[in-house]
Order: sequence, then C-alpha cells, then structure tokens
Amino acid sequence: MDYNHPQDWFDNLSVCAQAGVGKGNDGGYCNPALDTLVSGADAKPLDQALPDYLKATKILVDDVVWVNLVYGADPFMTQKWVTGVSYNGFYDTEWKGISIIKH
Repeated sequence: MDYNHPQDWFDNLSVCAQAGVGKGNDGGYCNPALDTLVSGADAKPLDQALPDYLKATKILVDDVVWVNLVYGADPFMTQKWVTGVSYNGFYDTEWKGISIIKH
C-alpha cells in the first residue's frame, strides 16, 4: 500500500481490474459486488466510506480470498559518518535527508 487508506488496500489488491498476474491481484479474484462497494466507498469521505469498506472486507473473508500482507525490511549498511538513512515499513525515507558528517 502506498498510503494508510482502505481505498489503496482494495483498489490495488482485490478489484476485478487488478485481477491477473503482475497487476497486484495475482490470484485472479474478481467479484463485481465487491467492485461496486469499493467504487462507491472510494467516492465518499472516509468516515462515510468505512461501512462500505467493512462490507467489502466481509466479502473477501466470506469468499476466502487470500490476501498477502507482507511488510518488508530494507537493511541499510552505511558508514557511521553517514546520517539520515532510514526505513519506515513502507519505503525508505527521502534520500534528500542523507548527509555525511565530519569524520
């Protein structure tokens, strides 16, 4: 996921448009009822959309869709005089903050 919002979780992983190898939904799962719920929820403010996203989640659970939740780790090996290198669970921080201190 690119950001912390259910829209990104569903649109990238579980809708028919993403079904197929290399599109994020490699298992090929496609359920038009889920797509309808998700597209409706995507058009609403989050507080109004959450009930629809929860219904969509129930569809996935009831259909026994396997969703792979993997959070990777990016090990960085740097010299002790390099600062500003980090990783936050989704991606490494912007490289513009990296600097070399006096050593």
